Amino acid sequence: MSEKKITPNEAEVGMILSRALPDAKGRIILNKGGRLTPSHIKRLETWGISEIFIDSTDEAEKEEAESAAREESAADLLDKDFLAEMAIVFNKRFTEVKDNSLMEKIKKAAFKTVILSGRNGIPALETKIEN
Repeated sequence: MSEKKITPNEAEVGMILSRALPDAKGRIILNKGGRLTPSHIKRLETWGISEIFIDSTDEAEKEEAESAAREESAADLLDKDFLAEMAIVFNKRFTEVKDNSLMEKIKKAAFKTVILSGRNGIPALETKIEN
């Protein structure tokens, strides 16, 4: 992320803060990542704001980063080893409830949740099953 320091007069609706915005007394008015609204811009002087740090990453760069994140997530979902590993974990966990339709639904929902969260879900699941 690139950031740029601007004055309240340069602020525009939709700009994203790269740092939290404190008032003259140091109280946080807007959090990092907040988007400026017309109301915020009108109040900047009232709040005693003399400078604002905004995210100056251009839109193409942002889109490229978001696209890379989506591709990484999709690759994780399509990872056959990961899917096979999760199937084994879930089959072990739900072996005693195969004839229960409600538990089958819970199993499917949990499986989808873990798959969507990616590899980060594996250690916690394996630990619970082993104990």
